[in-house]
Amino acid sequence: MPPRLALHRAARPLAALLAVGAAASVVVALARARPGSPPHGVGTSPTSPAAGPSPGRVVKGAPASRPPTTEPEPGLLRVAVGPIDTLDPMRAADPSAILVVRQLFEGLTRWDPARGTVEPAAARDWEVERGGRRFVFHLRPGMTFHDGTPLTASSFRAAFDRIARRRNASDVAYTLERVRGFDRVNRLGTAVHLRGVQVRDELTLVITLDRPYQDFPTVLTHPALVPLPPWAQQEPGRFALRPVGNGPYRLTTDVVPGEPLRLTARGAPAGAPRALEFVPFEGPGEALLALIDGGVDIAEVPPSEAEAAARVFGERGYRPLLAGYYLGVNVRAGELRRFALRKAISLAIDREAIAQQAFQGALVPARGIVPPGLPGFDADLCAELCRADPAEARRLVASLPARARRVTLQYAGGALHERVARLARTDLEAVGLQVRLRALPFERYIARLARGGGRVFRLGWIAEYPTADVFLSALFASGSPDNHSGFSNRRVDRLLARAHQEPSPGVRTVLYRRAEALVLQHLAVIPIGSFRSLWAAGPRVGAIAFDVLGGFDAASVTLTRP
Repeated sequence: MPPRLALHRAARPLAALLAVGAAASVVVALARARPGSPPHGVGTSPTSPAAGPSPGRVVKGAPASRPPTTEPEPGLLRVAVGPIDTLDPMRAADPSAILVVRQLFEGLTRWDPARGTVEPAAARDWEVERGGRRFVFHLRPGMTFHDGTPLTASSFRAAFDRIARRRNASDVAYTLERVRGFDRVNRLGTAVHLRGVQVRDELTLVITLDRPYQDFPTVLTHPALVPLPPWAQQEPGRFALRPVGNGPYRLTTDVVPGEPLRLTARGAPAGAPRALEFVPFEGPGEALLALIDGGVDIAEVPPSEAEAAARVFGERGYRPLLAGYYLGVNVRAGELRRFALRKAISLAIDREAIAQQAFQGALVPARGIVPPGLPGFDADLCAELCRADPAEARRLVASLPARARRVTLQYAGGALHERVARLARTDLEAVGLQVRLRALPFERYIARLARGGGRVFRLGWIAEYPTADVFLSALFASGSPDNHSGFSNRRVDRLLARAHQEPSPGVRTVLYRRAEALVLQHLAVIPIGSFRSLWAAGPRVGAIAFDVLGGFDAASVTLTRP
């Protein structure tokens, strides 16, 4: 049997949360945790991406101390990053590499963080047909790659086929799982082309899905779903170190570990930086010092320095991140079938203490399952069930039979998650529960969850494109391979199916919110908190829009002085 996509998919996110406490920023923690933790996930992985290295990690060639302050080159934007070893969009897994890829490439669609909407990018427009089952994209005429090669609909088809092919084992293949023919290309490996991706002519790409999914243009904002020049598949090594893209900036240096990356404007709007320099640092602490000294213009902020940095640089870079931290509960396992027990666990936990003591403020207490930041998802749906109320929790525990007062909390190793587990155990024991902690190696942990062996377990999930459905269908739809809670509810399934077919973004949001509220009413998961990305920008930076995915587009940045 071929490996299930869900396992690849889970491996990225799970990893993403492993480094959260050790790295100096949420993005670092959530994305670069390799080794440590990345996006969409369930547990914790031995390898995980992070936007910057953990404090103390030495990056060859990176500044080992505060660099001397120099007058910046006119029109140059300097960004502090962690180490980067590839810029192949299909392979870029950590936030630093993804941030650079975003400047080099442009997909069919893009996310507008100011409006909270999906906008045309390489596609000038598109039509939705067959109730959300087919999408016809019309490309902007005259587009080329940075080397002058014409960009056509075939450039996108080649890229999507490459990502989906089983032999390439791409971690981002899950983004195309709804496309017709995906199973044959990815899970079975009996085909090399996605049947549902067709080139009607040089400027028209038709994508057909197996089932309606009106959020598909949002999926296409994923930074890996970008076009390929014809030679990229024949020379993947060269492409990884010196990719030729189609975005507003082109790469003018090779990827060399520890060395800055230089990009120059090619199609960036007037007023945008004329050049970009991504400078690697040992850790976010060093990067912040460089920002203070004027050696870079943008850097991430260690959570422990967030308050002090805000006094100097303001909080415009402190933004919600589409990443959540939860305790999963198997609602079909033994005494956990009792709602009173699940509610007691939720009310016993002091989320504020976990946010401060384990995450140093990079985590904010939960307001729901879907993290804030998406339009329509800022209300506090979890106010009643996510409050700390040890007295009520103690009353609920007292009403349970003795056998229902024993809880096993499972997690995949790592100092951060052990710290969270111990804090949770203290809270639970204080209300009368007997708690056993069980740490497992990552592979065993994932295997146990996959076969339904989870009880109360650590769950981390991060969205790689901005839609609430990433958190709802994957984790709670009946039959989803990532639904480890055993939760199955016909009303929730119907709401999600209606949302997938609903053409109005506003109505879709209402349907997703109703589904989220129902899941919370059953406490099929216990939300702990959601993360925020912590960026700071120096005085040379004027307008800048940090987004819910933990990055920004340099083409929208303005400089206040050369």
